[in-house]
Amino acid sequence: VRSPYTKLALPVIGHTSYITLASGFLMTDVLALRALLICGYSGLVAFHTLHERPLRIPLSWSFFFVFVNSAMAIILARDRYPGSFDQDQERLYQESFSQLTRGQFKRLMGLANIETVPAGTTLTVERSVCNSLYFVLDGCARMKLNGEHVALIEPGGFCNTLAYQRGEDGAPSYGTIVTQTTTRVVRWPLPELRRLVGKDVDLERRFNHVLVTSLMRRLLRSRDGAVVQDYLGQAPRLRPSYTEQHEALMGMAPGGGEVGSS
Repeated sequence: VRSPYTKLALPVIGHTSYITLASGFLMTDVLALRALLICGYSGLVAFHTLHERPLRIPLSWSFFFVFVNSAMAIILARDRYPGSFDQDQERLYQESFSQLTRGQFKRLMGLANIETVPAGTTLTVERSVCNSLYFVLDGCARMKLNGEHVALIEPGGFCNTLAYQRGEDGAPSYGTIVTQTTTRVVRWPLPELRRLVGKDVDLERRFNHVLVTSLMRRLLRSRDGAVVQDYLGQAPRLRPSYTEQHEALMGMAPGGGEVGSS
């Protein structure tokens, strides 16, 4: 402590520590922020310790901030780098769940079961309770509402999202969904999924973004106007409305003009 070299190094250590702290506050990446705060406060610990009569309060708080930021950095690193996925999980993550962190995706898949169901399997029944959320990996399923076809749910589509989004157990399904081919699905039990997501606000927000993105890929439109359905699917082939039939007849009039035009 009394060494002249130590006394010469103290200003350098102090200034470097505060510059590191200031740089940390400029970071937009939270993990990088935590790493720089750990370095900065560790430098301050050294700065105060090397004084002949260290100030106990700044030294104690610097130790505390090193501990807090180290703990948070470990949590962030575990969430960002949870370990490698197998080939199928990596493809699924990149194609459909990249809005989640890798750690969140791993926790989500840890709760799920991957099942293969034969053609003709009923996944949900309209206005009946289904305690599962499905994601179609391979194959397809047809959704009917009031007995009429409204959507063909293909790979990348969710089933029973409305029941999940209502946020309560016992919520009924929106429509009847039946597989048309041998279909491979990811199935989450809704009660457990709600509990998992409810514990993590960031996971809940990101998972809702995944659902919304999935829906926005293929908005279903009816002839009565834009209707955002609860499932992915192709736009159904609807019978033309009276107005559309009338416009078609006008287009078939001689000369391509309207009937009765001069």
